[in-house]
Amino acid sequence: MSSLVEKYCRALFDEHEVPEEIRQKLWNKYFDKLSTGIDKGYNAKDFEVYDKELVKAFKTNIAEFSAFKETSFRNSLHELLTTEDGRLRSWNDFKTEALKVSGDYNVRWLETEYHQTVANANMAGKWKDFERDTDLYSNVKFVTVADGRVRPEHKVLDGVVRPYNDPFWKTHLPPLDWGCRCNVIQTDEEPTEVPGGVQLKLEFENNPAQSGKIFNGSVYEKGLNGKEKKEIADNAIRWLESTQKKDGKVTFAPNYDTNDFNRNKYIAEVCAKQTGFNFHIREHVEVKHVTNPEYLIGDLLLGDRKSIKSSNGIITQIDHAKKQMLNKFVNPHKMPYYIVWDLDAIENIEWSEITNNLSRKVTKTRGTKIRGMFFHYQGKAVYLPRENIVKRDYSVLEKLK
Repeated sequence: MSSLVEKYCRALFDEHEVPEEIRQKLWNKYFDKLSTGIDKGYNAKDFEVYDKELVKAFKTNIAEFSAFKETSFRNSLHELLTTEDGRLRSWNDFKTEALKVSGDYNVRWLETEYHQTVANANMAGKWKDFERDTDLYSNVKFVTVADGRVRPEHKVLDGVVRPYNDPFWKTHLPPLDWGCRCNVIQTDEEPTEVPGGVQLKLEFENNPAQSGKIFNGSVYEKGLNGKEKKEIADNAIRWLESTQKKDGKVTFAPNYDTNDFNRNKYIAEVCAKQTGFNFHIREHVEVKHVTNPEYLIGDLLLGDRKSIKSSNGIITQIDHAKKQMLNKFVNPHKMPYYIVWDLDAIENIEWSEITNNLSRKVTKTRGTKIRGMFFHYQGKAVYLPRENIVKRDYSVLEKLK
């Protein structure tokens, strides 16, 4: 048993709970392992098309998967604290049983999940490359390895040909199960009928290139209610944010957006220096009726600068940000985002009005895609994470007064 897992188990045994610091360290173990699977399966070296936005979506997805895995591991250990007849176990007895569970979660299953991540990421890269050649090969063919190990439900799909944009591929792109070795190839063969009666596990009905997900759900979510799932997903984003490099740097895309560049640069520099987050001024995006978000923050999530002239601008601009930041051309996989508030244009600012308006627009059920907010005012900047807004903890804004 690794020292981390032993600390985890000991904390649960002694206190019937695990400190968040230790929980996050185990989450990080899972996340790091699966991240390397994404990098191995889909990388710029092996594919003609390398979609950076897709990779970010994948890593957000495995962050969430890892958070559910950590919770499931903790719940499984909690069940071991007592025997079947209700007696409390001794530490040695508990440790023996916990070691068995850890062998599943932290060795065998994790290794299987790693290989599945590699396979899904690799298939996503292949699917992205297919798109470039649809004028020559408009259809895609499902193929198996054609040996005795092929699952019966996969064997019946062998030879199925469907158009590249057919809905069939949204749910039937390999791998279709753990360790699935099936494949797809581009072809100019005519489409065929899809055999009936093929039943897949829901979590494997996934096209990662389209969904932005390596894992489309998991058994680790079983038995959790909606509130618990939301809390775990929030933890995943918060922990993922903490892994991002924070050295307060500002960088620029070669073809950065020149619109309001000087102001964008100034706000980025102040926010980066005073919060530690890295800001990247994004490239100019030429899409009709789509406003270009100014920043990529922490090399992961988009951020948009909102300059307002009154505290009521908070209300309207949060709505505008949602419309903009969840646009499929801007944020195709609907990842969380930041809002960067530029408050210098407000005369006689009333901070109570600012916080009241934030409380109206961001609750447990509203503004769920907002990861956090940066506030700039007269050369000072602070970062306010979403969880603080939900708790109505605005103490960090005191630094701006």
